[in-house]
Amino acid sequence: MKRQIVQGSTSVILEVFIQDSTSTTGAGLTGLTNASGGLTCYYHINTAAASVAVSLVSMTVGTFTSSGFKEVDATNMPGFYALCLPNAAYASGTSVTACLKGAANMVPLPLEIELTQVNLQDAVRGGMTALPNAVPGAAGGVFIAGSNAATAANITGNITGNLSGSVGSVTGAVASVTGNVGGNLLGTLSSTERLAIADALLTRDQSAVSPQPALNARCPLNGIRLLDNKWENIANTLTVYKEDDATVAWSASLTVNASASPITSSDPA
Repeated sequence: MKRQIVQGSTSVILEVFIQDSTSTTGAGLTGLTNASGGLTCYYHINTAAASVAVSLVSMTVGTFTSSGFKEVDATNMPGFYALCLPNAAYASGTSVTACLKGAANMVPLPLEIELTQVNLQDAVRGGMTALPNAVPGAAGGVFIAGSNAATAANITGNITGNLSGSVGSVTGAVASVTGNVGGNLLGTLSSTERLAIADALLTRDQSAVSPQPALNARCPLNGIRLLDNKWENIANTLTVYKEDDATVAWSASLTVNASASPITSSDPA
């Protein structure tokens, strides 16, 4: 009998089949108990120096009892028994073997158990703790582009070196980026991509810029407003308006010259 069990597992109930040595058809042997004459059980961990004897005790079928041994159903499942090796059998090593033998008319039963690091009973991540403990596509799970594009992703740590290739699209929302982004990003853009960025900047609607009105007084946007937006010179005070041509963006005192031709306002169409 061969099995796979996660290393360190506890309360494992094995169901084993014991053949009747007097049968010519391979039938199961019925009637064995933990106290059957001559019946012995030993296990050996592959990294251990010696095998370990198991003093079999009675148990309730379906309920773990350390060293338990019990016939499952002599009528409907002849030859099947529940066996509970002690938890120590699975505590270390990469495999454990066990042997039941010695009872009258019993074919010796070898057990070969691989102790794995992967839990095949774990439907989410197979016991691999380095993976997200959630169904792929769900919150906290592995991100799947296209199927859960609205799932937020967190990027932590540092990105160093050069980011090469074209700048394409990112599907899904990035919730937060922590750490440092280093290297040369702009230098890897193609000339077409650099022109597209410049064109988007030069043709951007200033009224869509955010945040407003919390801008630094000497930011480029306020400087461009003098060229694009309405402004007035009243009593030697220059007032520059925002994109609605009504809300004041900034103002400044002017030095005047009486011999110069006065400019009183500008209101671009």
